[in-house]
Amino acid sequence: MKKLSYAIVFVLFFGLLSVGAFAQEPAIAPAIKPKVVESQVLFKKTIWRRMDLKERQNRPFFSINGEITNVILEAAKKGLIFPYENDSCLTRMAIADFEDRVKVDEEGNGGGGFDDEGDDAAAEDDPFASLNDEDTGGDGPLWIPPVEFDIMEIKEKLFFDRLRSRMYYDIEAITIYLPATSSYNFGGFQKQVASFKFSELEKLFREIMPEKSIWYNNQNQAHHRNFADAFALRMFSAPIVKISNADDRNIREIYGQGKKGIIAAQRLEHELVDFENQLWEF
Repeated sequence: MKKLSYAIVFVLFFGLLSVGAFAQEPAIAPAIKPKVVESQVLFKKTIWRRMDLKERQNRPFFSINGEITNVILEAAKKGLIFPYENDSCLTRMAIADFEDRVKVDEEGNGGGGFDDEGDDAAAEDDPFASLNDEDTGGDGPLWIPPVEFDIMEIKEKLFFDRLRSRMYYDIEAITIYLPATSSYNFGGFQKQVASFKFSELEKLFREIMPEKSIWYNNQNQAHHRNFADAFALRMFSAPIVKISNADDRNIREIYGQGKKGIIAAQRLEHELVDFENQLWEF
């Protein structure tokens, strides 16, 4: 009888522990990359990719009122994350310089505005000019709409971890661009806005602004994803524009413009996949 009572207490004790463990476990576990020791890395390359947010596969990152560029830029304006001068993410950009790059340039020096006389004439002819003043509160700057920032560049490391015997992609930085085709860009060429550390963006997406960082699932609205998870699961389309080399040249500079550059980028992508598939045959 005593042994039976001990057995019942034992079962109840471990049953309560298991219930507590399940209660503390989150409903959806985030897709987090395992830690990799640098000494275990046998192969590594740095890769740059161009991500067109208007491309069909990338549209979930660019849903109406849920644009990833809007989330990032708004967080930078509020001081939640830091903008950097380039994708090395070593030099922080002054907030004044950052704001100059994301607001309409009233002097027409490349930000997308007109000169003073042009502004006055446009204001007289534009019946909605007063609405623009109301949107900015009268005193604040007129920001470039977030839908205009539809180009991002991803800098990532591709490495082989011999401890787990597999390849990993580790995104280091994301750079936002104002495309040359934007009506707010009078320069005629793609303009870099700012770079951001992906580690800071990941914290922003998961912890600070998770309610806005939604990868929109067109096929099943019951299973939207967080931006951070979508990047970890490689749920984006971004062709290679550069692979680290001694001359720091991009694919178009090496292989040529137009069709030659596109074919070269696809070939390099396939070579990386084949290298991983055939890694253990050497």
